[in-house]
Amino acid sequence: GVVVSGVNRRPGSRVSLTAEDRRTIALISRARLSLGLSDSTSEVHNLLALCTQPLADWLPLPEVLEQGLGPVRLIDPVELMPTLEAEGLAEDVAGLASLVEEQLFGDFREALAKLTPAQAEEAYTAVRDFVVRHPVVHMKELESFLEDLPSGVANRVRLGFYEPLAARLDGSEGVALCSRCGNLTKTHAGGGWLCTTSACQQHGTAPMKPGQPAVEHFRLTRGLRQYWLEPGIDEVLLFDALKAHGVAPRLYPHRDRVDIDLGAESGVGLDLKAYASPELLGRRLKKRAGGLAFYAQRWLVVPDWLANATPGYMDRLRGALGAGPIQAMTTGQALERAVALKNVKPGQETTGA
Repeated sequence: GVVVSGVNRRPGSRVSLTAEDRRTIALISRARLSLGLSDSTSEVHNLLALCTQPLADWLPLPEVLEQGLGPVRLIDPVELMPTLEAEGLAEDVAGLASLVEEQLFGDFREALAKLTPAQAEEAYTAVRDFVVRHPVVHMKELESFLEDLPSGVANRVRLGFYEPLAARLDGSEGVALCSRCGNLTKTHAGGGWLCTTSACQQHGTAPMKPGQPAVEHFRLTRGLRQYWLEPGIDEVLLFDALKAHGVAPRLYPHRDRVDIDLGAESGVGLDLKAYASPELLGRRLKKRAGGLAFYAQRWLVVPDWLANATPGYMDRLRGALGAGPIQAMTTGQALERAVALKNVKPGQETTGA
C-alpha cells in the first residue's frame, strides 16, 4: 500500500506533492475508473476527504474487500489524523509511519534518553498514564503532576502535550467533562450529552461532570488524542480491572514494549488493539510481533465492544494470525485468564490457548 502524505508550510521548504504522491493519486484514479466510478480523487483534497470514509465506500477493489480492508478508514474523521490502521498499512513505506511518531514524540523521547533506564521507564509510564486519564486538566493539577518528574521530561510535557482550552464545545463559557474518561462532552442531536472520545462512547453513556470555568484548563493536543488517548481508554480500563481483581499488572512497561504485562516475572504480555479490520490486525501482528516477542505468553487483546459489534471478528482475527504463538482474546477473556493465572499454584502454570 501507499499513502499520500501531507506537507507542512515552513519557511524555505518546498510545498507541493512529490512525484511519488502524484503517481499514487494516478493509481487510485485508474482503480476508480476501472470500477466505473468518477475520477474525483485526482484532486488531492477530494482524495483526503474520501480517506475519512471506509475504503469499501470509495475504493471497493476486489483486493481491498478480499483482504478485509473494507471498514478501514485511513484518516480519522474527527481528529483528521492518520488512523492506527493507516500506520499499519504504511509500515512498509519507508520513513512514513516513523515520521508521524517523530513529530509527536521525538522531543519527549530525547528527554527520556538523558535519564537512566529505570528513571526513563518510570517517567514514561507516569506521563502516559496521566495523559490518558487527563485529556482535559486544570493548570494547577498539571503543574502538581509535573513537579514530580525530571525537569527535562516535565518541560516537554508542559510545552508540547497540552494546549489552552478556551471554551466548551457548545460555545458556552465552561468545561463539561465526561465522568468516565475526563474528556470534553458535547450536546447530542437526540438530546443529552455525548463524550468526545470515540472509544469511551463504545462503553455506553456516562454522566457529565458539572460544568466549571474554562479558564486555566488545558486539553491534549490532537495527535495525543488520536495516538494515546483513544487506544488508552481500553488499556487503562483493563489495567484497573486487573488490579481490582488482585492481579499485579504493569502499565506500559519498558517504555511501551507492550500495553500491559502481568509482572516482571510473569512472562505474560498484553497488547490491546482496536482495528476495524481483523484481517489487517492479524496479518500485521503475524509479520511483526513487536514487544510481544519478549514474552513467553503473547496475548493480543481486542475490546469486547469491538468483538461484539463485528460479526465473526475473533474467528477472522485468529484465522489471520494463523497457528503462531500469539493468542487472540477479548478484554473480558483476558481478565478471566489473568485472574486464573494468579490463582495457579507454582509449578502448575500452563501456556495453553
